Amino acid sequence: GLIEEKCSIGKNINCKFNGSIRDNQLEVIDLSMNILNEKGGGILALPCGYGKTVIALKIFSLISCSFVILSMN
Repeated sequence: GLIEEKCSIGKNINCKFNGSIRDNQLEVIDLSMNILNEKGGGILALPCGYGKTVIALKIFSLISCSFVILSMN
């Protein structure tokens, strides 16, 4: 997929996720990984309190390569 292709350009990073994932976040993680593999990127737009930071960190640990997170204030 595109993730493997893009990771060959970026720096490989080995990080372990030590947090916990709620059930409602698992579906988002699975969908996000599918989109990342299919399109190579995406936007994680979820309601306040849904756990966007935790989800992003879990995805980061699954991808294991450098990527950019942009966040509005």
